[in-house]
Amino acid sequence: MSYQQLDTLADLFIPFLIVALIVAAFRCIRGAPWTFLLRSGLAIIVVRQLAKYAQKRELWGEDFPSTHFAVALALLVGFWLLSRKWGLAATLATVCYGALMWFQRYHTPAEMLGALFAVPLSLGIHLWPQRARRVAN
Repeated sequence: MSYQQLDTLADLFIPFLIVALIVAAFRCIRGAPWTFLLRSGLAIIVVRQLAKYAQKRELWGEDFPSTHFAVALALLVGFWLLSRKWGLAATLATVCYGALMWFQRYHTPAEMLGALFAVPLSLGIHLWPQRARRVAN
């Protein structure tokens, strides 16, 4: 594969993972998986914004942490919460994506390791208890 083809593949990874998560949610969750998908979307937004904030502050360089890898890890949490099968497939894809980013010199391993904050943060967003609905008398 040429460098341009690999670059296109890297650009398509996150949108592909988002579509795959939507498909997986509809296949794994009975009824409408809207709550799960909304929490996944919130996790992606929060993780992306925190990564961008850290990059603007240039605490450890202008590309630390990797925003793309942080978003991929946030999506990975969603796959693991759905099922092991989807989680294993997404883990393999995410590892390949990380290797591709390193191979193309988009990010260093340290910048990708800096994105690991996305895992506990996304897990916390997904598992945060919902408030009980109050019925007015």
